[in-house]
Amino acid sequence: MHGERRPPTIPPCETCWVDLDNANEEAANIYGLVQGQIITRHNGQYDEIVDLNYPAVKMIMNLYEVKNQRECFEKVKRTFQVMLNKSREKNECV
Repeated sequence: MHGERRPPTIPPCETCWVDLDNANEEAANIYGLVQGQIITRHNGQYDEIVDLNYPAVKMIMNLYEVKNQRECFEKVKRTFQVMLNKSREKNECV
């Protein structure tokens, strides 16, 4: 991630550094583009993230001409769920 920035940056710490397997690079790029495209619901007090906006993922995969869209979609979806769960765990500890 830091190496692809323009200009490239150096990660601030060792735990921020992640080497992606080549097989996951495309899904990581798509995830980076769609991670803010979410579906929310109001729970009476605040808006709560429900899930990723799947049509947005499909549109970006088409735009970037992803060949194996089913595999990429599954990776993006799993990544989003992991990050959402981590965010929820972090908020429970506050």
